Amino acid sequence: MYPELFEHRLNLNLKTMPKVPWRYHSEYRLNLNLKTITDVPCRYHSEYRLNLNLKTSMPEVPCRYHSEYRLNLSLKTRMPEVPCRYHSEYRLNLNLKTSMP
Repeated sequence: MYPELFEHRLNLNLKTMPKVPWRYHSEYRLNLNLKTITDVPCRYHSEYRLNLNLKTSMPEVPCRYHSEYRLNLSLKTRMPEVPCRYHSEYRLNLNLKTSMP
């Protein structure tokens, strides 16, 4: 049903990756053109990690594409230039020059 997400799981070799898409990913909202958003957050987001006190590995710099980073934290500063290493876009194209499709 969600090829992008399953491709995500397979390429990262994650056995514990959520099978339910996460509400914060721009690629999930935009690429699938969803009008509703699931309530299950991604375990890699800083918000989710902090709230549940997860001790899993995660990049120290939040991804500039995450709406959780842009909206929920209400940042007024410029987004970081470091993309999220979990995004398929980052894996497939390390020379990002445009925003996510």
